[in-house]
Amino acid sequence: MLLLAASLTGCEPPIRGVTREGRVTRVPSRGLVEAAIRGTPGVDSVQDLSRLPPHRDSSEYVGYIYWGRDGARAIVQFGRTPVRDSVYFSHAISDAGTGDPSQAAVDATLPLMRAVEARLESVPGWRA
Repeated sequence: MLLLAASLTGCEPPIRGVTREGRVTRVPSRGLVEAAIRGTPGVDSVQDLSRLPPHRDSSEYVGYIYWGRDGARAIVQFGRTPVRDSVYFSHAISDAGTGDPSQAAVDATLPLMRAVEARLESVPGWRA
């Protein structure tokens, strides 16, 4: 699970914390994913990971990190895995390489993750 997140983002060190993932029908539109995240109450800031190497200009990856109140921070990723030619969704509480997130960060982030996922349900390709 963590290897998938690390391989999708190309991040070092790997993301640690609570991760939710699953299979989806396709990589959704970057704009629709961004709008869903930005439109979620409680999200204060969003950064597009899709435009960073090695994913720049790829239609096979969409990723965002977002921040909320009280230390809430999570990463949403959609990416095609060439091995199985399938598309996975990953949503993780991000510790930004500082170790496992504190319980306070988990408590702040989980409700925001649920709210973001509820908004993402309207994005085509979200569910199989």
